[in-house]
Amino acid sequence: MSVIVLVHGIAQEQKSADSLEASWLPALAGGVRSAGSPHLADELWRAARPGQIDTRMAFYGDLFLKDGAQGAGDDEAADSDLAEELARAWLETAASRGSAKDRAVAAQVLAQITGDQSGAQGARAALRPAVNGLTRIPWFAPMGVAAAGRFVKRALAQVTRYLTDDAIRTAAIGRVKTHIGPETRLVIGHSLGSVV
Repeated sequence: MSVIVLVHGIAQEQKSADSLEASWLPALAGGVRSAGSPHLADELWRAARPGQIDTRMAFYGDLFLKDGAQGAGDDEAADSDLAEELARAWLETAASRGSAKDRAVAAQVLAQITGDQSGAQGARAALRPAVNGLTRIPWFAPMGVAAAGRFVKRALAQVTRYLTDDAIRTAAIGRVKTHIGPETRLVIGHSLGSVV
């Protein structure tokens, strides 16, 4: 059991608990140090290694790998209706809480996609405009529209699989619970990890 439990977010299936801990711990210690607690920061991470406070990453990313697939697998959402709802919710959040530029782009995209979609074709036709709209928001596209499109599709696929696949959800929660005990004082979740 750990004093601090870290829970990663989406798109980590090609990593491991160890590699994620190695990147999260120095960042966590740096934040604690910047907040004015250098002694506590040293207990988290010192001299390029974990400190005295037992901190572990609960890893569930491999649950999203598909048997026989090379790499991350496909980016198709398990439930396209749910994926569309999530994409629209992300756009609505950007429209109300994003930077001025994000708010403007998200509002424009929402206005466009809430119009008549009766001429759209294909099973995922309603989802496409929302995904394409998200890729126009700078927060989603810091490395370009093509990378943003892959990120958004992967994010929607993993979130919908987590929410609709009981086996994945149960296994992910179980992996987090294996690190939580009476001595646990803090659980830090990022992205989908906060949902888990």
